[in-house]
Amino acid sequence: MLQIISHEVKDVEKWLSFNNERVKSFSKFAENIVDFIDTENSNYVSICFNVLDQEEMEKVLSSDEVKGEAEKHGVLLDTMKRYIQK
Repeated sequence: MLQIISHEVKDVEKWLSFNNERVKSFSKFAENIVDFIDTENSNYVSICFNVLDQEEMEKVLSSDEVKGEAEKHGVLLDTMKRYIQK
C-alpha cells in the first residue's frame, strides 16, 4: 500500500542531505522510497513509499532511534501528516 508522510523541516537542503539515512530506516518496512519538496512552500516536504509491513512501520516510526533521526534532519514533528492509499 502506498503511503505519504508530509511535514515541515527547518532547512530543506539539510533534510535532503540525510536521504540515505532516511532510506535505510524506511527500508525496514517499505520500498520505492521517494522524497518530494513543495514547490510553493520551500520548507514543506513529503516522503512517498510502498509499505511492505505495516506493523514493522509502526514499530520503526515510533522508535526513539527514528525520532532522533527526524530531529537531526530538522523535522518539525508537530506538522507531520500521514496519508494512505485508498
